[in-house]
Parts: sequence; structure tokens; C-alpha cells
Amino acid sequence: MGVTIRDVAKAAGCSPMAVSKVLHGRGVTVRVSEARAAEIRRIADELNYIPNQIARNLRGERRYNIGLVTDSLGPIAIGSRYLAHLYDGMQTACFERGYSLTICPRLHADHKRFIADGRFDGIVWGKYHLDPETSRIANRIGLKIVHLHVPPSLAPDDTHDYFCADNKQALLLGVQHLYDLGHRKIDFGVDADNIGSAEDTDRWEAFLAACDTVGIPRGKRYEMQYTDKDATQWLTDKNRGTAIVLRTENLASHIYGAAEKLGIRIPEDISVVGFDSTEFCDTLTPRLTAIHQPVRDLVYEAVSMLIKRIEGEELPNRTHLFPCNFDVRESTGPPPAQ
Repeated sequence: MGVTIRDVAKAAGCSPMAVSKVLHGRGVTVRVSEARAAEIRRIADELNYIPNQIARNLRGERRYNIGLVTDSLGPIAIGSRYLAHLYDGMQTACFERGYSLTICPRLHADHKRFIADGRFDGIVWGKYHLDPETSRIANRIGLKIVHLHVPPSLAPDDTHDYFCADNKQALLLGVQHLYDLGHRKIDFGVDADNIGSAEDTDRWEAFLAACDTVGIPRGKRYEMQYTDKDATQWLTDKNRGTAIVLRTENLASHIYGAAEKLGIRIPEDISVVGFDSTEFCDTLTPRLTAIHQPVRDLVYEAVSMLIKRIEGEELPNRTHLFPCNFDVRESTGPPPAQ
């Protein structure tokens, strides 16, 4: 049972009406001083008070509003089009069924209270890292959640749906392509923001498994910020591979920039494979070869499943894997002669 207004009132030594006035703006006839209001808010925070959404739903107050909680709040008009595809898949599924879409900023001071305060019927968890406490709160109040980019082996429980690319199949496509071109020393690049996430772990393990499958030594892992400096460190490493597979296509632009400054040619001297394969790949010179993740379809199916659950359909919770394709462009070729 969650903390109630009466619990807050008892701890604060005031009436439930005073608490309701301070926390919800109700009770126009109730007077509460600023100092007293601050004390009530402090106690509510300490007790982890969350408005009772179940009670609201029992009154038939469905919001027809889906929330997206995400780390990725960057621009969608430049760089990778990943976010554009993600938003497109979400809003299409929402609008087809009469739901609104709200993007929740990661900078919100208290996202646990934010997602549970009754404004959403369901949440799409698009943050890189899972939050067990958020899942616990969601389960307690009956809020439906689907998670993006969480593979079956790393799903923490079976209380929600998890949607993910088939990373094992995807990374094998990339490594096999480079192997067929003659590369025997291939590295893996990951963006620093994603380090330690379920997706990062899954793709790294999938990359190592792909190296084992084609019969080459396991490549090195390079953790990169989105800067030419980190790309330069890989390019100037005497032990680097002749090719690299990147967790995201955005990292490729920094590999390209650093390579140009160093006089390293793509693909004559190094080969580069990205991940996602959005329209961004065609804006690079040479055009970027990339694993194609079906982001729009994945997110559309995730939101459609979420809405089915919101509307009462009884379906088993499970992880949904989406196969990837491979788009060969101009950034890969045979390794340089030794």
C-alpha cells in the first residue's frame, strides 16, 4: 500500500485538507503559510508520496496520453535520424488510436513522481539504463510500461514487455561482411553515454560471438565520446584493427573527421560500419555502410502493445526481437595490403 495524503498529514501534524491544498491545489478555503507548505512538501518527499493513480483510474479518468522517458533529447534535424524514426513510430501508433504523446525530459528532478502522478496511461522507457525503482513504482500503481532495447537475456523480470533488435544476428551481419572483404582484425566502438546499459552489453557480447563465428581473434573495444579526439586515439593506435563496427552511426562522423586530418582514407586504409542505417548515412562521404535497425517498426509495435494492455487486453509479457538488415554503401572495402 502506498503513502496516502493522510499519512503525510499525520507526519506533518496537520489536516489532510492542508496537504491536499499544498500538493494538489485543492481546497480554496484552506489557508497554509509558505513555511508550513514548504514543510509539508519536504515531508511528502521524505515519505515518497505519489498521488494515487489507481483511484483516478477507478473513476474512469483515462488520460489517453503516453509518455516517452528517454536520454536522447538531442536534435532530430541533424546527425543520425534515429530519433526521427523513433518519434515517427510512436506518434503514428498513438494517433491511430486517439492517444497523445508526451516526451519526458531526463532533466526532470524527480521522474519517478512525474511518471506516477496520473498524467499518463502508460510509459515507453527509452532510456539507456533500466531503473528498477521506477519499475517497482509502476507495478505498484498499475502503470503499464514497455522497454526499448532490452534483450531477452538481460530483461530483469517478466512484468513488462521488452522490445529489442536482434543484436546477435545484426552484429554477425556486420562482422561477416568485413570478413568476406578480407578483414581479420576488427574492432568495436561504443559511445560513452551507452556504457553499461543492457543494449551496450548485448551488442558487445554479440560482436565477440560474431568474431568467434567467423573464426577471427576477438577485436578490441573502444569507448568514445562524440569527439574527433577519441576517434583519433583509435586511428593512431598501432594495435587497432583494419575495420571498426560502431554501436551508432553518429560516431562515424567523428571517425571520418579525424581520418581526414590524419590523411587516412576510407575505405582504402580503414573500413567503417555503423548501426541504425538511417538517411544520415547517405550524407557522409563516403556513404556509410551500416546495420539497419528497424527503429520505426520496433517502436510502433511497442506502443501498439502498450495501448492494448492499457485498454485491458490480457497478453503474456515477453521480449520481442526484431531482425536487422545490412546496407552496403561506400565505407567498406578490402583491407590495405600489409
